[in-house]
Amino acid sequence: MVTVPIADAPDAVTAEIWLAELRAAGIRAGTFERGVGGALGGAATPGLVSYPVLVSEDDAVRARDIIAGLDAGEYLRVTVVPGGEQGARQLVALGVGAAIAAALLVAAAVLLNT
Repeated sequence: MVTVPIADAPDAVTAEIWLAELRAAGIRAGTFERGVGGALGGAATPGLVSYPVLVSEDDAVRARDIIAGLDAGEYLRVTVVPGGEQGARQLVALGVGAAIAAALLVAAAVLLNT
């Protein structure tokens, strides 16, 4: 089972509330503390810690809808569309090609004006 992070809760209590709602809907979900607490002897430091909520990739859309329904939409992570990397590579290649074409036009203009 592939798990994906769908949201980042700002504190442990919020994360547990979200997990309870997801589990009540039949979605297996979990979280962990991400921050500098381990380096500080386990101390939770507000503002420097978050709690990613992880669900199965198959349940991600439904889980995001549940979290959004709890008025927590601002904590949702940006979704990554499968295959989106290919589109990004094509855009980069197009940008590089346009930059090369512009450089060639400038070079041609300079050579023609001399």
